[in-house]
Amino acid sequence: MSYSSHIIPLNGKKELNFLLSFLARREKGRILILSDETVLLRYKEVLQAADIKQLYITEQSDVLKTSRKIKRDYTLIGAQPASIIDQIRRSQIDLSSFERMIVRIPEIREMSFLDDVSFVLSHLMSLKTLYIIPSSTRLSLNHPLLKSAGRAPRSIMNVKEKRMAKIPENMLKAIDELVRKTKTDREPEKLEEFRKLFKKAIRLGFRGWVAAYLLKEYMSKDKSLNMPLLEEGVTLFIGIGKNRKVYPKDLIHLFINTGKIERNHIGEIRILDNYAFITIEKKSADKAIENLNGINYRGRNLTVNYAKQK
Repeated sequence: MSYSSHIIPLNGKKELNFLLSFLARREKGRILILSDETVLLRYKEVLQAADIKQLYITEQSDVLKTSRKIKRDYTLIGAQPASIIDQIRRSQIDLSSFERMIVRIPEIREMSFLDDVSFVLSHLMSLKTLYIIPSSTRLSLNHPLLKSAGRAPRSIMNVKEKRMAKIPENMLKAIDELVRKTKTDREPEKLEEFRKLFKKAIRLGFRGWVAAYLLKEYMSKDKSLNMPLLEEGVTLFIGIGKNRKVYPKDLIHLFINTGKIERNHIGEIRILDNYAFITIEKKSADKAIENLNGINYRGRNLTVNYAKQK
């Protein structure tokens, strides 16, 4: 059986938005979702607006009634792994038509949960895509099911991340820095006063232009926002992102002081929610990976390696 397997580090609204967009694709093949009862009930509440036939199986579900229902042509079935295994052993469910599966790892789990998922997986003979959603960003990859999974493809990035990816990195750096300074300003009352003046003095349709001018002026005065031109650059993947409150200047500091890379060898930096990309001179790449990969940074073991080519 050949299928693609991806880990998607999502949580909260992003997780639910992914599910909704996933169902909206209208791809052929049925969908199986495996998780615990708490997650399944939350999914059921959110996805009930989707125009597809859905069935959710929990510990409270009547076994006989479920056996009768499960034979119907449901597009999506959400269940606990143990419940599906029970149906498999009773020969009450045919998994041959399921081409996509989502595994949402529960908050509190035992290794047996992943073992049960693996058992169900062995019966999905037509599976094409497996998505694994961890309950937190700290995911141990000790289980074979997780070791074989890759990072989520760029095509499932949320809409906001796609829009952000099109913005020049030095502009994103400037915006991030301004947001950080706004949040940490020691005179919030003064900021509030200026905000009210700004709102009163500038008409609504022109405020964006004034903000754009101020951003341009800020970028022209801050030399740290000017990225050096690299003779021959390569892109590295860094397994940490905005969720850990990491900004471009933090990665620059890390690569210079711990990675032992010269500042003029560091180019474009792109930071997403859970990971980042940095372009550096090709001759410095191996040195940076050797010095940074596996170190403890902000409470987690950092992953630094060559980014996969598209």
